[in-house]
Amino acid sequence: MQELMQEAVKRKAALALVQEPYVGAGTQIKGYAGARVFQVLDSAVRTKAAIIVFDQSLKAELVGTPTPNIVTIKVGNWPREVHLTSFYFEPKPHAIQPYLEELSRKIRKKRSIIAGDGNAKNIWWGSGKNDERGDALEAVLSENHMDLLNVGDTPTFETIRGQKLYTGVPDITACTVDLTSKINNWRVDRSITSSDHNAITFEVKLEKTNEPHTKKTTRVYKTKGADWTLFRAKISQSLLMEKINDSEINKITNCNILEDKIKQFTAVVTEECDRMIPKVKRIANYKVPWWNKELETLKREMTTKKRRIRCARAERRQMVVEEYLEAKTRYEEEVEKARVQSWKEYCTRQTREGMWEGIYRVLNKSQKRKEDVPLTKDGEQLTMVDSAQYLADTFYPSDDMAAESVDHKQTRENADEVNMWSQNDTLDPPFTMGELVEVINSFNPKKAPGGDGLTSDICAEVIMARPETYLSIVNKSLTLGYFPIMWKEAIVVVLRKPARDDYSTAKSYRPIGLLPVMGKIYEKPTQVAPSTQTQPVSIWIYATKEYRGRTLCTEGAFDNAWWPRIRQRLAEENCPVNLRRVIDSYLTDRRVRLRYGEVEIIKCPEKGCVQGSIGGPILWNLLLDPLLNTLREAGTRVQAFADDIVLMFDAYEAIDIERNANEALEIVRKWGELNKLKFAPKKTNAILLTRKQNYDTPKLKMAGENIKMSKEVKILGLIIDDKLTFNSHVAQITKKTIDLFKRVDRAAKTTWGIHPEITRTVYTAVVEPITLYAAAAWAPAGKKLSVQAQLKTIQRKFAQKIIGSYRTVSYEAATVLAGLLPLDLRLKEAAALYETRKHGTLPELKDIEVEKKVPYTEGPHPAKALRTGYTPLHTEEEIAAIETETKIFTDGSKIEGKTGAAVVLIDDGENKTKKYKLANHCSVYQAELLAINSALEVLRKSGKRQAAILSDSRSALEAIISTRTKNRLAHEARKKIESCREAGQEVQLYWVKAHAGLQGNEAADTAAKEAALNLKCKPHYNTCPISYVKRLLREKSKAEWQTRYQNSENASVTKIFFSSPEQAYRAFKNGRLTNKLTQMLTGHGGFSEYLHRFKCKGDPTCPCDQQSTQDVRHCLLECPRHALARLDLEQVIGTGKITMEDLSQVMNNAELRRHFENYATKIVTTLLKENKSKLS
Repeated sequence: MQELMQEAVKRKAALALVQEPYVGAGTQIKGYAGARVFQVLDSAVRTKAAIIVFDQSLKAELVGTPTPNIVTIKVGNWPREVHLTSFYFEPKPHAIQPYLEELSRKIRKKRSIIAGDGNAKNIWWGSGKNDERGDALEAVLSENHMDLLNVGDTPTFETIRGQKLYTGVPDITACTVDLTSKINNWRVDRSITSSDHNAITFEVKLEKTNEPHTKKTTRVYKTKGADWTLFRAKISQSLLMEKINDSEINKITNCNILEDKIKQFTAVVTEECDRMIPKVKRIANYKVPWWNKELETLKREMTTKKRRIRCARAERRQMVVEEYLEAKTRYEEEVEKARVQSWKEYCTRQTREGMWEGIYRVLNKSQKRKEDVPLTKDGEQLTMVDSAQYLADTFYPSDDMAAESVDHKQTRENADEVNMWSQNDTLDPPFTMGELVEVINSFNPKKAPGGDGLTSDICAEVIMARPETYLSIVNKSLTLGYFPIMWKEAIVVVLRKPARDDYSTAKSYRPIGLLPVMGKIYEKPTQVAPSTQTQPVSIWIYATKEYRGRTLCTEGAFDNAWWPRIRQRLAEENCPVNLRRVIDSYLTDRRVRLRYGEVEIIKCPEKGCVQGSIGGPILWNLLLDPLLNTLREAGTRVQAFADDIVLMFDAYEAIDIERNANEALEIVRKWGELNKLKFAPKKTNAILLTRKQNYDTPKLKMAGENIKMSKEVKILGLIIDDKLTFNSHVAQITKKTIDLFKRVDRAAKTTWGIHPEITRTVYTAVVEPITLYAAAAWAPAGKKLSVQAQLKTIQRKFAQKIIGSYRTVSYEAATVLAGLLPLDLRLKEAAALYETRKHGTLPELKDIEVEKKVPYTEGPHPAKALRTGYTPLHTEEEIAAIETETKIFTDGSKIEGKTGAAVVLIDDGENKTKKYKLANHCSVYQAELLAINSALEVLRKSGKRQAAILSDSRSALEAIISTRTKNRLAHEARKKIESCREAGQEVQLYWVKAHAGLQGNEAADTAAKEAALNLKCKPHYNTCPISYVKRLLREKSKAEWQTRYQNSENASVTKIFFSSPEQAYRAFKNGRLTNKLTQMLTGHGGFSEYLHRFKCKGDPTCPCDQQSTQDVRHCLLECPRHALARLDLEQVIGTGKITMEDLSQVMNNAELRRHFENYATKIVTTLLKENKSKLS
């Protein structure tokens, strides 16, 4: 396949019809960036025929359902589209008739081309004779009025078997008669691939059409190398020339003029982007990274020698065949060598910082790219146009006003009335510059932009070129209660929902709306998103009682959110009228462009929240809130996350649960009717949890339909079963993480591969979060041996990759050397940490309160939030230049396990010091924040009009200046700064470098240490930080790990070197562990004893005397072949003859360990050379 992709670039091929493609250990052709692969949809069967489209400008879509052996697509636009079919017929004994019948159904009577391997003989296409299969295939071609394109006598198949050349013409190309004159230069080309089948090339003259090609991406500009300084200057200049400025915008009095001004603004930006930022090239580049000129030469020599075989005389043919086989073998060996070497270099040069853009990109590309397929509706397969329309109608249904009830009509009327302007209405304040900057910085430029192609980095540069201009636009929009039409058009990308068996229905897809970033900046509200983990965890806590739960399935909840009810709810919640008017405008005149395949459908939604919009989730929550309140008032335990709703009931008798549940379901049904939402009883799940052996099952109904009882339900990724064993959940995460491991394993080999730190980071950043999700809910299951065994399976594989060991290394040895805490202990930690954060206590802390985050509700309105900053200072001269006589230095210190803070006030040359004692469990971070708080208190009481607060803690200052800080001390500091400002006191924050000899800072540092060590009083601050809780939990886990390690029968060799996991971690925390050293530390590697134990070698003895067992002990301490190297090590250690007892002490000393590593590496290198054939 690599040869084909390489030649496709070189020859500028539009597409390829391939048969029997190489798929490796998989079943399908892998995806290539920019190439579209059309093949069988079922990944369980092996692809035998496919079509690969290289030309990105060529419109192409599937026709019918592809099978493993026959695939048809159409390219171009109607009425000039051409149907192309790639086929492969299995050879005898497979019957050809079923293939021919399918091929006949796929062939269109006009403008159709077929090409493939029929494994059939017929003199019509160049065979020496006819067979039955060839006659049958010829008949099908004749019946469909197809012309054969095969010409010449060059065989399409050539192979050498037993020094003999075998040739044939099993591959044919044919077309309908109307295309015969448009196909030129059909020929067999031996130089394209090294396959036994020669490639066939031909040209098709297609008439161009004026119909635009549907873009696959909204990204237009390549911003990576943009000159932003020049771009800002040009944007600023162009906006001024076009009179787009705040003074002009502030004069606008109606929405139409504002819309025109925004269009003008966007046009200026787009024009400058076109001039100054390079565009993303749509030309695909399938260059193989390991291909080089030497391989090109070898390939050319091989094909030349292959051609000579047919022309060679009988007496020379054997020699010519041998020359060809030799050239082919050499070419294939060099190709494999180049591929492996290139991949080694790529993997090993990756660093931790470059992982996500490097290794993870490769891992993601290992997934096959799926082309859009025609959908099925009511049992009938649709065209691509109808499929796109079907998706648009499903995702954006119409609002049927004709079928509305009296309540619906009343809601619609109320929605219009309550959002009218009036003089006494409360208005939301205008947006501030601080808000604007904060919102701009929250967007990721790597995310896809809207239809205008303006990514967030472009928008940020445009806005910051003249921030007052954009600020005046959004504030004028807020004043007029308007949301610009240009910013409401969404490009809708249709994504496949994962793990679906059937992708022929609309419900198997998810729409993602890509909106203009300029509009999203205006739209983005200040919001707090709760963690999904807290939902299933709290459900489980309730489930420990005897209860029955039910999950509700709302049909397309986000897609069916009713706009009039949303507008009414905003008024009920006393939302400021200008915001309500903006949302009114936001919900009208919307338009979506849904792209599927090569089709774009335009539709104007009448209800629903665009998935991908900023405000969609908030509007849905607003709609849902009355239902939650009503259910709670009725005594029902209810939780919701987005459109996932869970109802919970508990009672002693089943009849009581049945009554309560059905009453709640009726409330839900009525709420759904009022909001024009339908619930799907057939898709709604119920589960009964009870400890009783004999019990009645409640009979539940909704809208007259029975609700089925399930053995397990999946709630936000957590699978809860009726016995609370969580076996299914553990099985799910095991499968998910093992699948991830397989992808890593394809890259990382035993003796080379991805850098160990990269594998560790993948484990830490991906595997652990997947495994520990909702840990507090299922942590008790982690005590079961069966669950621990599955967790060990996950962890062992990654640990082995991190240390570069063989698969036979035990779990205990691998995790200790990799420094990975056992997953079941991590599970207990995560569960305990959740409980501590929720309840603010930990048994080990007794009555000490744990630090909690500040709830969002305690914060000010975003427009009124304090926005401040700090200035870095590095020298005494810079400090002296501060224009205030009052300087307050702060510092925190933790020394000898004690914590203190201090404030040094310098005013007119006079120093005043205040010291503060913190509890021993408090952190330096807390001490730094407490010191700054104390400095603000000192300032407020002093009555000074100006003061500078100087701290050497960047982290503390960053927390204080952040408008989204959740730290209680930082939050209090912000309130004190506001209080000072309200009192007319000006506060400036400064950062100074610690331990740089700055007098004020040194004085504060000394005082803080004295406070920690010598201050005898009750702590001024006693709240326990989460970091201390984590440390307590980790110490407890490490102690248990140590006990397990010592009591384990495994890892006997590793225990010789490391008596504890802590010792191993300290030795290799900087990543010095190599594959060869791992072999020595585990005993699994090139040792004869190891190879004999696993039946790879018949004799376990060492060549030194043919009697001693060649194991770790013998090689390190006894083998005379390594005596010289051993002597060098013993001289460095200085203890005389080295013993097994010395090894643990050697590994404790960094300098001695380095010498030992060199010694061990030399030994293993020698062993590997001796036993290389046994290890392969």
